Amino acid sequence: MASSEPTKIEKVVKINLSRGINDEVTVDIERLEDLFVLDEEGNSIRFGDLFKDKKTVVVLLRHPQCFTAKEYAEDLAKIPDDYLEKGNVQLVTIGPHGPDLIPMFREETGFRHAMLCDPDAAIYKAIGCKCDELNGNNQDPTTSKHVKSGWLSGILSSTYRAMWYRDFKANLLLNGACLVLGPGKQVHSSHLDKGMFDQMPINAILEAVCGLTMSFPKDRRVLKV
Repeated sequence: MASSEPTKIEKVVKINLSRGINDEVTVDIERLEDLFVLDEEGNSIRFGDLFKDKKTVVVLLRHPQCFTAKEYAEDLAKIPDDYLEKGNVQLVTIGPHGPDLIPMFREETGFRHAMLCDPDAAIYKAIGCKCDELNGNNQDPTTSKHVKSGWLSGILSSTYRAMWYRDFKANLLLNGACLVLGPGKQVHSSHLDKGMFDQMPINAILEAVCGLTMSFPKDRRVLKV
């Protein structure tokens, strides 16, 4: 039987996942945990329940029509299950769209972990995600560890894929974020993307939660033997 005593908020030393140009943000977990996300069948899930019992990497993606979201999710899908098991951590992605787009995006990216959506972008707004200003260093594709396409090929890809997704209300300028939360009310780290190429490097996440790294096309790592 669940205890009737109020849950104590634990003060946790932050893991600094910033790349040096972005400060971490203060996450109001009390405000976030009672918001809701949807699964692909449209079932409501309390956000706080995602990380209530286990440390969870929550990646807020840009809209699936955006080529940067697709390419980042493809690299997230490559994370070996045993890496997550070693860190006793689970991986969840959330997108600012309706549940009907989840099956298509899952098939397109090969992402096999929990994939949810936030149609009203309530969580994005609550943590302070902003829309692109389309300028500055964060709009340079060469700075991303995971976006392989350049501007021209990427825009052509997004335009072509818009015919599949057909989400006429899509906000393609809303940036994402990465949070490491739980179990309970623990907030380990937070990163807000400052632009469409400013996703949190996956190896920085892995180093923080399980002490391991892996190679990606734009982030090669030497294997120790």
